[in-house]
Amino acid sequence: MPFTRVFPPAAAAEVIMADVSERSLQVAIVVSFAAGFVAGWQANRMRRKFLDWRKKRLQAKLAETQKKLDLS
Repeated sequence: MPFTRVFPPAAAAEVIMADVSERSLQVAIVVSFAAGFVAGWQANRMRRKFLDWRKKRLQAKLAETQKKLDLS
């Protein structure tokens, strides 16, 4: 039996939208944007920290390897 999607009538959609005030919709959009902005900002900070850590680790490994090559 194939899956069939049932859409509400257009009048029902208008009633659902009428229950949400313009102000609460604006607040929801602003809060959603702010949450996404903060999450992206924090993700970028974590990424930069990781890249800095990796750079320092690889530089230390390179210095150690060069020291070993100089001694041999």
